[in-house]
Amino acid sequence: MEMRQIIERAIAFGRQHKSAQTGYFHYCHVAQEDQPHQTIPVVENMMYALALLRARHVDNINEVKELLEGLLHFQNKEELSLFAGNFPIYLHEYPICKDRFNGLHVSCIIYWILKQYPQGLGNELRAKLKEALQKGLSHAIKTHFDKAAPYHIAVKLASLALAGGDFLEIEEFKSFGRSTLDDLCHFEDKDAWYSPRLLGVMLSGLVMVYPSLKLSPWSRLWDHLSIMWHKETGSYVGPAVKEYQKGFEPECCLLDAFMCYYAGSFSKRALKPSLMHLEAVLVPESEDGFLSLDYPVVKEGICCGRNWLLYRDEKIAYSLLFAGSSNDPKGEYACKVVWGNMERVHTMAIQGGNSSLIKAEGKNCEIKLEFSLSETVEVEDREKCRDLILYFDVHEEMHFLNEGQKASTFRLQDTLVMQDAFCKMSLTFSLLSGEGKFLGHQMLGNRLSQLSCKGNARFDAYDWLLFIRTLGRSQDAKLGLTIKLELREN
Repeated sequence: MEMRQIIERAIAFGRQHKSAQTGYFHYCHVAQEDQPHQTIPVVENMMYALALLRARHVDNINEVKELLEGLLHFQNKEELSLFAGNFPIYLHEYPICKDRFNGLHVSCIIYWILKQYPQGLGNELRAKLKEALQKGLSHAIKTHFDKAAPYHIAVKLASLALAGGDFLEIEEFKSFGRSTLDDLCHFEDKDAWYSPRLLGVMLSGLVMVYPSLKLSPWSRLWDHLSIMWHKETGSYVGPAVKEYQKGFEPECCLLDAFMCYYAGSFSKRALKPSLMHLEAVLVPESEDGFLSLDYPVVKEGICCGRNWLLYRDEKIAYSLLFAGSSNDPKGEYACKVVWGNMERVHTMAIQGGNSSLIKAEGKNCEIKLEFSLSETVEVEDREKCRDLILYFDVHEEMHFLNEGQKASTFRLQDTLVMQDAFCKMSLTFSLLSGEGKFLGHQMLGNRLSQLSCKGNARFDAYDWLLFIRTLGRSQDAKLGLTIKLELREN
């Protein structure tokens, strides 16, 4: 998709949520899609202004000026305040700033406005924007020194300090940005490298400094992304530590906008109207593009102190994340299989339950997994007795068979087959050690990472669950799962 089409979609989404009464973009991050969005977010209104500018239509200038003039009034200017230089999340919260780095996100957009559109806004508004950028950046740096920002925010802050410092000709900003960005580039604990949401934030900062990420000191991140992004399905396939589901498919976020642009094609889910379209204005034009890979690709590494394994070819991919402590169990998958195409991406995810992945062997399209089980289990509780849970996104072409027959229950050693137009997946569960009695079930439900079960959709089911329920077992029991993947011609 061309950049022009991205901007058109951003403006269309902005106009969809613009109020004729206030002239602002109205959106509430915690409201449901079917609920009224009455709040006025600062960051999204700045993005909308940038989208109007990037369209390069003379008729948009007055609308942009009105938006910017109004929004700049809500930067906290109380010199003795902890919030001085910051912006509130929503206008009605002024002068309180509940996100200590919201001003950073606003300042990044202001930087792009000043950098790309030096003419047309007028000297007075341009001077106000420069002042707002300087104050916003000063506040963000001070806040970072008071309490270090998370890795992805620190990358964005350092990038703005270097790029913004150069634009404002403030050596103090440039020095901070240069040294901090260099430190972060060589810092090996890169948990944010495995979260689609956080990767998008990082990229939105780095592109302010490096026109080509591929040729920058962050080329290792580019190489990492080229492996973790599956061009054929338009989705992230790396190990999941903070990955979420929106309805039947993975959540679309800013990373999707960047990666689809670099890949040269947008998936159908990425084209559905969403806030991501407005965020896509932060994707600058670039000559970078992903090269074809030699398949299959097999990679191993460490994330959050835990080993991971990734296998991918043209049509299918899977990732494994081994046992360890987790800061976000709802966004984490012990095992994830991805298949499909740009029209619809499908996933199988192992998440939750009383088990932890402790051993795995992946050889091409065959995976052998070993799970340890919690020492105690509440057999009488229908949910807490689920030891191993697999989730498959619901779609009409999917069929489950147990030993060739349709069934809603199964036993260990039974061969279960899931198949659709793209993939045939054979599953066999086994007891590897210890003693126990187990029963398998198939039912509708939702994975822990599902975001859409709210409001009027709170009772909707987007997944098929296959789970092993404990009837009784010893403390040393271990379960095994063998998965065989077979691509189908379509």
